[in-house]
Amino acid sequence: MSRHHLGARADSLRIALVCASLIAVAACGGTSPTTTNPAATTISSAAAVSTSPSPESSTSPGATLSPDVTVVPLDADFYAVAAGAEGVWLLSSAGRVLQIDEATNHVVADLEVPASEFGSIAVGAGSVWVTSFDHDTLIRIDPATKKIVATIAVGTNPESLLVTADTVWTANHRGGSISKVAVATNAVVATFDFANHGTSGPKGVVMAAGDVWTTVPNMLSLFRISPTTGGVVARLTLLHDDLDYPQSDGHFVFVPTSDRTFEKIDPATNKVVEHLTPATIPWLFARSAFWA
Repeated sequence: MSRHHLGARADSLRIALVCASLIAVAACGGTSPTTTNPAATTISSAAAVSTSPSPESSTSPGATLSPDVTVVPLDADFYAVAAGAEGVWLLSSAGRVLQIDEATNHVVADLEVPASEFGSIAVGAGSVWVTSFDHDTLIRIDPATKKIVATIAVGTNPESLLVTADTVWTANHRGGSISKVAVATNAVVATFDFANHGTSGPKGVVMAAGDVWTTVPNMLSLFRISPTTGGVVARLTLLHDDLDYPQSDGHFVFVPTSDRTFEKIDPATNKVVEHLTPATIPWLFARSAFWA
């Protein structure tokens, strides 16, 4: 799967989340769900979501399209979004982190971070976390003061990340590793090196059955890693041209592939138990359903 494809996926998810208009895709069914697929359109410098199936539809920035869909105008391209108790935050490759007020749909914070071609953003443990792909760092932001409170050196080209109560995990895309960062000290306490170095290395990171899981496209594999020792608990070879970010519902692990399938893995057996083919590939699990 090319970076262009990944960017399009992130862009669509970004727009849907910011405008609070996600479509439930199907939790774990084996049949293709019935979905509504809104067209995401970029109008000049404003990100917009339209309920019309036509991508040529246009609306005025800030206009309400339906009771559940609102246009949120932005003045730059943002490719990653995070939402939680710490608020709704967006990351731009131009080196900007924005916070959106969910009550007013207005930008209430605009922070400068080092510009990076790729990276990700997440919230949790009372902070906002950003991976700076081009600088091999993890950035911690205080959502109350809107200021950077720590910049932490991690592995080579960190991309995605996972935040738990006491640990932040970064998938070091070209380093073949995962870094384990202690929330209490802002320090890397371990780097688990288990995969090939180079392009198309570790992507997303999820936690399931007490272990850390990540896809490694250049090895056509899903790895299950012990969070304490860093040892490889299991490795599943998935024969697809490319593997994308894994997802989890807290029990199963799901891996989207370039063949538009969705592999469902049972941690009890470390085996694929179902090949799902949803009409729309889900990118997020929340509120007991997958969303896209």
